[in-house]
Amino acid sequence: MGFLEGNLSLLSQAEMDRIHESALNVLAETGVKVEHERMLKLLEGVGVRVDHAAMVARIPAAVMEKNIEKAVCTQRNRSAGTPQEDTREFSLYTAGTCPYAFETDTGTIRLATKADCERATIVGDYLESVKGVGGLFFPRDVPPETDDVHAWEVTLTRTRKPIDTLVMNRTSVRPIHEMCQVAGFEGFGYGCFPSSPLIFPRYAMDLTFEAHDLGLPVNFGGSMVISGSTAPITLAGSVVQASAEALSCIVLAHALDLEGSFCAVPAVMDQRTMVACYASPEKVLMTLATRMFLLRYYGFPVGDLVHVMKSDANCPGEQAGVERTASALLAALAGARAGYGGELSQECASLAQLVLDEEICSYISRLLQGITVTEETLSLELIRSVGIGGSYITNDAALDHTVTHVRSEMWEPKLFDRRRAENLDPARDEAIVKAGETVRRILREHDPHPLSREQEQEIREIREAADKAYAK
Repeated sequence: MGFLEGNLSLLSQAEMDRIHESALNVLAETGVKVEHERMLKLLEGVGVRVDHAAMVARIPAAVMEKNIEKAVCTQRNRSAGTPQEDTREFSLYTAGTCPYAFETDTGTIRLATKADCERATIVGDYLESVKGVGGLFFPRDVPPETDDVHAWEVTLTRTRKPIDTLVMNRTSVRPIHEMCQVAGFEGFGYGCFPSSPLIFPRYAMDLTFEAHDLGLPVNFGGSMVISGSTAPITLAGSVVQASAEALSCIVLAHALDLEGSFCAVPAVMDQRTMVACYASPEKVLMTLATRMFLLRYYGFPVGDLVHVMKSDANCPGEQAGVERTASALLAALAGARAGYGGELSQECASLAQLVLDEEICSYISRLLQGITVTEETLSLELIRSVGIGGSYITNDAALDHTVTHVRSEMWEPKLFDRRRAENLDPARDEAIVKAGETVRRILREHDPHPLSREQEQEIREIREAADKAYAK
C-alpha cells in the first residue's frame, strides 16, 4: 500500500535539547505562580521550592525530569493496552465556545444563542467525519453565570456521539456533574489551563479542587501562549515558555495523584490589529513544534487531535479555505488525524463552515490513503486488452473494471463542483451555497434524542435550579 507519508522536519535534536533546557531553566529560576495555598502545599510535598508569600513555585530540574519520566511511562502503558490501527482518515471535533455566529443566508454576524448551540450539536451528530461534539457556540442569550450549564444541557440531550464541552464557572461543576449522572455520561471532568505568562489563577484552581473533591477527573494542560502578547515575539521563545507551562502542568497533576500530560496550544498576536491569530503560518509552526515534535522528543504518544483547521477569518470564503486546508494537511502529514471543525476565527463559528470542513477532511483522507499497488490495480491484463488507441469508456472489460474500482480509487466531492464552465450557476452551485442547503436539510431531517423524555426533563430541572441559585 503506497500511503502518502510526510517526512516533515522542523526541529533538530540539538534544537529540541536547547528548548527543553531553556524550559527547565524557566521553571527552576523564574517558576510559576500558583494562586492557591492548598496546591502550593501539595507542590511543596513533591519537592517543589515554594515562596508562599509570592505564591511562586520553582521546580528544580531533577524534579521536573522525574515527573516527565513518570508521565511518559504512565501514558505509554495506557496506550500500549489499546493499540489503534491508522485508518488514514482525517476527522473533526467541534469545540471553540464561540460567542458569535455567522449567518450564511444573510452574510451577517450576530451573538450566538442557545438555539445555535442546539443546531450545532445536531449537525455535528449527523456529519460522519465529526467524531466528537462539543460547544461550538457558547450561548449569549442565557445568564453568564450558568452559560456552561446551558451548553451541557444541549450537548447531553442532542447527540449520541462522545462529547466534550468546557466548564467556565466554579458553581457549574456540581449541576453539570448531576446532569451527566442522569445521562449516564462518565466522561465529564475539568480542564485546568495556565494563564500565560506562567500563572495558574485562583479561579482555575478553585474549579480544579471543586471537581477534584467531587471525585471528578481533572486534566492539567493546554498552555495558550500568544507570541507578542503573553509570550516573546520570537517563535523559539514562545515555544520555550509554552513548554515550561505545559511541563509545570505535569507536576501539578502528579501533586494531586492525577495523570500528567504535555499539551500546548500556542497562538500569535497580530501586531497591527492586536488580534490573536490561530491560523497564521507562525501559529501552525508552533503547533507542529509543541503538539508533534516535542511530544515525540519527550516520548509521549502523539494523539490524533491537534489544534489545527483553524482560521482567522470571521466568515467562510477563500481565506478560511486556505488557512484551514494548509494547517490540516501539514498536521496530517506530521501524523495527526483530527482537527477542529466549524470554528472560523476564535470568536465566530459557522454551521456551513462545519459542512465545508467535512469536505476538506474527506479530501485530506483520500490523500493520506495514497496509491494501492496490487496485481489487480496494476491492471496489466486490462491495458493489453484495450490496447493501443483503445477506449476505457467503451470497452466492456474496462467498464467492468471501472465499476469495480471507481469508489475505492476516486474521491467524489459532495460540495465542490467539477462541471463544465457553461453548466455552472454560481448563485446555486457555489460550495458555500450547497453547504448552507446541507445544513438546512440536516436540521429538517435529523432529530437526535439519545435520552428518554424523563431524563431530558430531569436534566432541564437541574439546569433551572442552577439558574435560580446562581444567575443574577
